[in-house]
This record gives sequence, C-alpha cells and structure tokens, in this order.
Amino acid sequence: MEANLIPQEAIRRGLPLPSDCDIFLSVFWTRMGTPVSIDGKYFLSGTHYEFCDAMRGNRQNGRPRVLVYKRDDVPALKLDDPDLDEKRSQFERLREFFREFKDPETGELTGGYKIFTKPDDYRVMLESNLRFIIKQLLQEDEQNDKSEQVFENCTSLKSKFAKEYSVTATASEEWTGSPFPGLRAFGIKDVPIFFGRGRETDLLVARVRENDFTAVVGASGSGKSSLVAAGLIPRLLSTSKIGGILTVTTSPDLLGAGNPFAALAAALLKDVPKFTRRNLARDLEKSPETLTNIFRELQDSESTVSLILLFIDQFEEVFSTIRQAYRVPFIKMLADVSQVEVARVVVTLRGDFYGECLHIPEMSQLLERGTFPVTVPRIVDLHDMLARPARRAGLSFEEGLIQRILDDTGSEPGSLALMAYTLDELFHACQGNIVLSHGKYEELGGVQGAIGKRSETIFGELDEEAQSALPIVFRELVEVDDRGTATRRREPALRAESTDAARRFIERMTEARLLVRSRGDEDAAYIEVAHEALFRSWTRLQIWIEDTKDELRLLRQVRLAAQEWERNGRAAAYLWPHERLVPVYRMRGHLKIQLDEITTDFVEPELERLSQEMSESSIKRHRKLAIVERMVQIGGKEAIDSLIKTLDPANPDNFRIHAVRALSNLGATKAFEEIVSILQRSSSVKHKSSIISSLGILGDNRAIPIIADALKWRGLRRGYLHRYYSEDLQRAAAVALGRIGNTEALPYLFQVIAREPSPKIVSAAERAIQRIEKLNSK
Repeated sequence: MEANLIPQEAIRRGLPLPSDCDIFLSVFWTRMGTPVSIDGKYFLSGTHYEFCDAMRGNRQNGRPRVLVYKRDDVPALKLDDPDLDEKRSQFERLREFFREFKDPETGELTGGYKIFTKPDDYRVMLESNLRFIIKQLLQEDEQNDKSEQVFENCTSLKSKFAKEYSVTATASEEWTGSPFPGLRAFGIKDVPIFFGRGRETDLLVARVRENDFTAVVGASGSGKSSLVAAGLIPRLLSTSKIGGILTVTTSPDLLGAGNPFAALAAALLKDVPKFTRRNLARDLEKSPETLTNIFRELQDSESTVSLILLFIDQFEEVFSTIRQAYRVPFIKMLADVSQVEVARVVVTLRGDFYGECLHIPEMSQLLERGTFPVTVPRIVDLHDMLARPARRAGLSFEEGLIQRILDDTGSEPGSLALMAYTLDELFHACQGNIVLSHGKYEELGGVQGAIGKRSETIFGELDEEAQSALPIVFRELVEVDDRGTATRRREPALRAESTDAARRFIERMTEARLLVRSRGDEDAAYIEVAHEALFRSWTRLQIWIEDTKDELRLLRQVRLAAQEWERNGRAAAYLWPHERLVPVYRMRGHLKIQLDEITTDFVEPELERLSQEMSESSIKRHRKLAIVERMVQIGGKEAIDSLIKTLDPANPDNFRIHAVRALSNLGATKAFEEIVSILQRSSSVKHKSSIISSLGILGDNRAIPIIADALKWRGLRRGYLHRYYSEDLQRAAAVALGRIGNTEALPYLFQVIAREPSPKIVSAAERAIQRIEKLNSK
C-alpha cells in the first residue's frame, strides 16, 4: 500500500466496488471499525462505506443483492480490560449503524437484516439465503443472456484476486480417500470432512473460553472426542488472538501402564515444542503441582501463546484402568492447573461414569464449574454428516439412501459410531464408483448389522487355530468394571499377541479396522479395540463377554489390587487371603491368562507365603502358632503339605506338637510317618500323650500297634528309677484306639482291663471298646 493512501482507498483501487458486485455481505457483532472520510463524506468505518456503496448500486441497478447479518449474543467483557472503553465505543457506533434501518421519526423499518446467535446458525442461514439469491440471479442472467459474461467476470476476478494477494482456496478442495472415519475419532486433520457439529462447536468454544475446566459428557459413541479434536481445537486455533494456542492431548492410560502421570509426561514431551525434562513422570507423580509450575513457565516464556489447552480424552479410564492410588492425586492436579490464567482443561467423559466422578469431592466441584453434554444430533445435522463429507470427496448417494441410513441409525447411544463405520465400509465396498448404492448398503447389513456382519465374516475366514484365539486376544482388550460394563483396554502388543494364532487373529482384525495399533512410550506397540460399539454389535463377542464378565471383572479387581500393593511397598496388609485368591486361580485357569509380574507375585498362595515366613529364623513363637492355626483354617492338601514342613526337628517340641494336633484335625494320613518319628524322639509324657491323641484323630490303622505300646509305657520319675504306668498316657492311648474304631484294637484294650490297673484307665478302655463295637455293628 502506498504511503499516501488510506487503507480504504487502497482497497478501492485493488478490488471492485461493492456496487459492481452481484452479492454483498456484511456481518457484524461487537465492532464497527475505524471511522473514515471518503470523497468528503464521513463514514462510521470502511465497512459502513462499502455498505452504503452497495445500497447505492442496488437502488440504481438492482445489484448487488445486499445481505446484512448481526450476531446478537452478548460478548464476554472484563471490567479490568484495558480496551474496555474502546470496545464500548465500538459497540455504540454499531448501534448507531443499525439505527439507520429505522425511520427516526416514525420508527418504520427502512431496511432489513438477519439475526443469528452462534456461527453455525449463521452458516445455515447464509447457505440457505445464498442458494435462493444465486438461483434468482442465474435465472435473471439467463433471461438477459448474460450468464456467460457473469461466469467470465467471476473467473477473471478470482484469478486477479489470487494473483495479487496470493490467496488459495483450500476449503473446497476435494478429499482423497474415505471421507468417513469408521470407528476412529475425527482428528484435527479431518476438519475438511467434519460436519454436523457446528452448533455444538460454537457452544463448546464459548464454554471453554468462559470456564477453566470443561467436561464433555456423553454416551459411548456419541462423538465426544471428535467434537473436541476436530471441532473445538481447530476453532480455537483459527480464532486465537495472538499466535494461536498450545494443545497437549493425552488420555489417562495412554501408555497402557495404569499410570496417568506417565501418560501426561509423554504427551508434554511430544506436544510442547523444545520441552525436555528428565524424570518428568516421576516429578508429576510425586509433586502434582509440577504441572502447574510448567504451565506458568510456559505462560511467562511463550509470549505468542494466548491459551494452553490440556485435552484429556477418555477420562473414564481414571475409574476403569488406571491404578486407584493415582485417581485422586491426578484429579487434584487438574483442579490445580486449571487455575493458571491461560490454561484450560477439557476432558471427555462417558456418561455412565458420571456418577463415579461425584464420589470424589474435587471432581464433583470441577463438574459443577463446567459440564458440556453431547446430545443426539438434530436430523439436519445427521444429514450433513452424510451428505457433506461425501460431496467433499466427489461422491453421491443413490436417491433415498441417505434417508434410509438415517432411519436405520436411530437415536440410540453409540448409533453415530455404527453409522460412521457403515459409511466407511460402504465407501470401500463401492470403491471406484462415485455413487454409493442401496445394493452395497444391503450387502453390508445396514447400520445395525455392518460391524457384526463384517466381524463375523472376517472371523469365518480365519483358520480354526486363529479362531480359537478370540478369548486369548479379548481377555486382554476387554475390561469389565464393578457394574458389569465392558470397556476397551489398551494392551502391549507383545502380551496380546502371546501366540502365533493370536497374532494372525489381530492382524486380520486390524486390516478390517476393527482393532487398531498405536505407539506408546519408547515407541512400544499397543493394541486396542477401535470402538466399544464392537462389544455390542458382534454377537459372538457379546456372548463371550456376557459368559466371562464375572471373571473379567475379577481380573480387573485383582490387577488394581496388585498395583495398590506394589505402590505401598508390597506391604502384607494389602495382600488378599486364601479365600479371596481361590476364585482368582479359577479365573486364571479358565481364561488361561498370563498375569504380569506384579500381579503374579500378588496372587502367590497364602500357604506358600506362610511357609516361607515360617522358615525365617527371626520369627517369634507366638507368630508360628498363629501361622499353624491359619493353615488349619485354610485346610486342604496344600495346608497339610505346609504343616508337615513345620515338623522340622529344628522347631521346638511344643511347637511341633501343636502342628501335629493341627494335622490330626485335618485328617492328614500323609503325616503319619512324620508324627510317629516325633513320637519316638519325644521324652516328655505330656508331649507323647498329645502325639498319641493326634494319631487317634488321624485314624490311620497303622497307628494301632504303636498306640498299643503306649498302653504299657514306663518312664523315669523324680530322678530315680521307678517303673510305673503313666495314667495320662495310657488313658490317651485308650481314647486314641477308640477313635480309630478298628476291631484290631480290641485285644490290646482287653489286656489293659485284664491287668486291672487304675479305675481311670479301665474306664477309658471300656469306653473305647464300646465305641469300637458300636462303630462296627452298623
């Protein structure tokens, strides 16, 4: 622009006057512009001058057609804004301009303008108005035989404008490949084919600008992630005041390790230019205020950034896959960082997890500050989601097919994901044909059957061994929460592809875009389900999930418990007892799952832990006794084996006697030889009596002659030789023989009575005989 020219004069020289055009548009909101004086006349702004020139041309020649639009929602103003006075002045000049549309004396309208609230309302209104006006203009030109001249003028003008101002039109460029995302979410690169969410994008942009925290809440498959990634973020990038925004995108379990701090660290290192920091994940975990400090540093150092947006997708992973101990600290970190002046936190959350959030006070407070519900699209929006991406890719639908697809889609939760997948499959089925047909749509099985039919077709093409890998793969990729809701789980490829058959299964399902591969920390490969709609739409998988949901739920619980145990230094207080572990062993056997190292250590049998503890030299006697009692409570063959190990001669006699009693209570015939060995080595009458009683409880017939010997046992007393019959030991022997209940013991008992020892021994022998006879008379 020449120094002697004002901006408006430069524009006049470079472009045709509005009065020379066919259509003139003016759009206003809060600003009128800079006042100008042209040809000795005062105008509120250059826009005001252009409007007046367009109206002059319309009055003289009937062209241009003049359209004026006014946005009527109230802009956000801050009282401490240094430009507040200028903004008020601009708004007053705007009001002065619109007063021209009324006669100041009569109040009669002298012109018309259209009012809209949000940008997408303007888009819909403008498209409708332009279609109508252009149609009229073309009809007029056809009648006046000026159509060719109009076209040439437009082409010439376009070439001149592009040449002089280096302008290229990218919005109308054709899309290469499928214009439908399938089961994946839209991303920022998909903006040219992201339609039907303009109204929601307008509202969400306003909400995010006003609130430091926003939760985008909706059903699975409702398009939450796409709305943020292809709607909100591009809009913020295109309308930011200074240089743009800095976006950091992650999900709580991005790395599949159950650690949201590690996932966030990986996202920061990836998304923040020139940002490097060692041990960032550890710092975030130990000091959640680290993120706040990082954002404040970015706010101070990055003068070109007007907004820092932290986008956390699939926030429900906080309650489904990340370690429970991280849950509250992670949420507190988000609450803290949202207070940074230029920071905004946006999360997407499945509606069925909303209640989980309310149990955490910090999360409940965040939701109070900003919740944005994603509802079912209007019918006009659904139509745009089909027709406009197809048009961008040079495609069309057979007559009636769009309405048929819309009718089949319905309004159920997750229906958008089914529709998107069906459209993507329809594109590939019609490859090479620019018309999407009813016939191909029917072959796919329609919206409700496309995913299930495709999945079953792919499954049927696999060999029998690969088919058998379905549970092997999905036991890793499906997680069931405490309510029985199935959610997808990101898993390392090495674990999911644990067998060659599983690898073939995953490769084929990935080719069909039903499973997806991604890269995590240190470029590690991960596998996950493309969308949870697969769980509902593939009947075979749905049945398998239903049949195994209790085991999958238990698997999730034990994994979370193992992580909590590890986080707390593997403290014994966090370990599960035998009774809780037994179902885990059954689950592990049924799912044939290979647990990770931490979980494997966590589910070590309690009896093995007790035996290991028993072998430690530092263990106290009272603890040993408690361990024996616990082994008895657990019972079973494993308990017997563990108790036998405690009969080691290194243990004190009284402890071994306690163990013998425990074994006898369990009916441990396997312990017979060990018990007899202890009996032979024992010199204490008290200990011998206890062991004899244990042999009787054990009920092993081999013990009869050994017990019978005890009926005539003699020992030492008070330091001098004196043979005597120990009444306690003999009574214990008589009772033990009676407990065994075998008639082979009767001769020994009759001999005792015949010797006429003490009445107590005779009485015990007689009761033993009666018991044996009674048992054998049945």
